[in-house]
Parts: sequence; C-alpha cells; structure tokens
Amino acid sequence: ANTGGTVKNAVGASVTLHADHAGDVQATLTENAVTGTGGTFAGDVRGGVAYVFAETGTATATLTKNTVDLTDAALDDAHIRAGHAVARTRAAGKTASAASNENVLLLKNASGTAQNLIGGNAYVEADLGGATAAADSNSVTVEGGTLTAASDVYGGTVGAIGKDAPVTASASENTVTLSAAAPWGQIRGGRANANAEGAAATATASKNTLNLAYGTFTSEIIGGYAIADGAPAQATANENTVNISGGIYQARIYAGAADAGSTTGSVATVKDNRIVITGTPNLSAAQLYGYKANGATENIAGNALVVKETKGIKAKRIDGFQKLEFWLPAGMTKDDTMLWLSSVSNTDLTGTDITA
Repeated sequence: ANTGGTVKNAVGASVTLHADHAGDVQATLTENAVTGTGGTFAGDVRGGVAYVFAETGTATATLTKNTVDLTDAALDDAHIRAGHAVARTRAAGKTASAASNENVLLLKNASGTAQNLIGGNAYVEADLGGATAAADSNSVTVEGGTLTAASDVYGGTVGAIGKDAPVTASASENTVTLSAAAPWGQIRGGRANANAEGAAATATASKNTLNLAYGTFTSEIIGGYAIADGAPAQATANENTVNISGGIYQARIYAGAADAGSTTGSVATVKDNRIVITGTPNLSAAQLYGYKANGATENIAGNALVVKETKGIKAKRIDGFQKLEFWLPAGMTKDDTMLWLSSVSNTDLTGTDITA
C-alpha cells in the first residue's frame, strides 16, 4: 500500500518458476493487491504476476481475484495489469495453460499518463503441444480525474500458441467502465487470440461489456474480438455489449469481431452483439458497426444498434446491424430526429429489422 511518495514497478505478488529438468511447473496467485491513496505510480503496476517455464513437463499459471486499487494517484507512464499470467513449455506432447480471471483494476480521480490498463492478461506457448489461455470475468474501472495520455484498455486479453495439438483462448465476461477525462486509445472488452500449427485453434470473446461515459475516444473500439489461426480455426464473438452514454468518438466502433482467416474449414461467428446509445455522446465522427468477420464460413445474426430514450444523435455511418431499435424519449415530436447519418455510402439496411 502507498499513501504518498513515488513508487516504481509496484507488484502485489510475483512468482517466477523455471524447471530445467524433469517435472511439471505450477504457480497459483490469489487475492493479492496493490492499493494506494495519493502518491505517484510509475512503470509496471501489477496486482499479481506469474511466469512459469518447463523444459520437460507441463506449465500452468493461475491468477484469480488480484487487485490494483488506486485513489487520487498520479500516474507516470504506468502500465497497469491487475492479473498477469505467462506459461511456456518446450516439451513434446506437454501442455501450457494460463488463466487470469476475476481480477480488478480500479482507478479513482487519477491524473497523469497511463499505458495498457488491463484487468486480466494471460499468455501461453507450447513449442510441441497444446495450449490453453483464459482471461475471464475481469474488470477495469476508471472513475473521475484527468489523464493526459491513455493507451490501450482491455478488460481481458489472451494469447495462446501451440503445435500439433488443439489450442484454445477465451476472453469473456469482462467489463470495462470509463468515466474519466482522457484521450483513450484502443478499447477492448475482451480479446482472444489462438494460434495452432497443425491442429485446431479456437478463440472466444463473448459476453463482454463496455460502459463508455466520458473522455475522447481516438481509436477503434470493439466489445469482443476473437482471432484464430489453425486447422481448422474457429473464432466466436457473441453477446458483447458496448454502452455509450457520453464522450467524443473519432473512430470505428464494433459490437463484436471474429477473424478465423479464409482457409477452408474456418468459421467466424458474430451473433447477438449490441451497441446501445443513451445520453448525449458526440458520435459525429464515429462509424458504428454491428460486426466484423473473416472466415470461410461466417455466421452472422442478431447484432443490434439501440438508440435508447435520446434524440439528436449524429453519426458518420452505420453498417452491419441486423436489428435497429429506437426507444422513444419523453417529449419526442414529429420534428425531432433520433439518429442522423452524415454519410449513407456503404450503409445497407436491406433485411434489417427496425423497431420503435
């Protein structure tokens, strides 16, 4: 805990294990924390971090319920991760697995500069075997304050690499809530990347939630993003929600995205994702998309844009929505417009279900 002064590279708990000879390697970190009221935090700030490396056996790293909780803190190019898990094995037929789940990153009334605000991060690599990575049910919350620089924000992000055995990656049920003044960079509720050489790769980024209320959003926003490269590859991004209630938006916003490549047998699924607009956000430079998909087979359905109890919303364009829902605000008249688009090029609403 810090109540004043400057702290560089603060870690609640850290484990590094390297087995050069026979044996499996396993590390578990639970309920560790970095907390502070006031003071300055610079460099890496991590609630819990585990690195495990195996030469002849399996490698497993598990982080659960670790926390970074800072109030009235000044940040100096801080790279903050509540949970960070890395596992690697070089052994033939052995697996690497990492899980970074239920971790919490909370900033209240922060100032200064921040990079890479991440709730849960997991990375695994198996040189000659299968790999599994998960960053699920994590949260990032930034309330109040002013950041003069802010880079990428991820609720959960994972990477998994393996060979000759199945690889899976999951970044699901994460939540990002941003209500601070900042020039926000890339925002992802969940991002999952699975890469398998000579085997199946499966990536899932589903049921993530973004709550965006304040600041200037300068880069691409995606509710859930799944990427898979394997034989075959399957990427799924379902039931993600992007709630927009305030702020200024200058780039593309996707409810969900899945990239499984174009190789025969690859499947990209993006279903039932939503962008929900309330309040009075400035979306005049934004492009809103229900989905982004790349696959030999693309399963697309139920992606919705919801304009809820507000009017006078202006956006650059919309596309890729199978549903448009308009919830009429109180005092709506025949002269009012709920959603106005400055460009209709490449906007195709054929087959879109529109309800009000």
